[in-house]
Amino acid sequence: MKYILALAAGIVIGIISTITTYYFFTSDFRYVELEKDYLLANGSVLKAGTLTKQDTEFPEGFTQYKLYINVMGFEHDYLKPYVPEKERIYQIIPFWSEPIE
Repeated sequence: MKYILALAAGIVIGIISTITTYYFFTSDFRYVELEKDYLLANGSVLKAGTLTKQDTEFPEGFTQYKLYINVMGFEHDYLKPYVPEKERIYQIIPFWSEPIE
């Protein structure tokens, strides 16, 4: 009986510690406000003051950010989403950007 009770307590403690660890290490929502205008590779400009979410830091020396754009629907021709033909399974289209001096 003690064995079953110890096993059950171990499982409960393991589940609680796993959920707690997952919550603390994955709930890091860091938002960054751009201090300068940034030019994207497609010619678009992100204005200073735009909030972006920090996603991943790479050892090569660059950081990946996510930018969420809310659009009220796609009923207009100019709002059709662009997804490359060979990459239809991906919904995130990365762009390189550099600060405008």
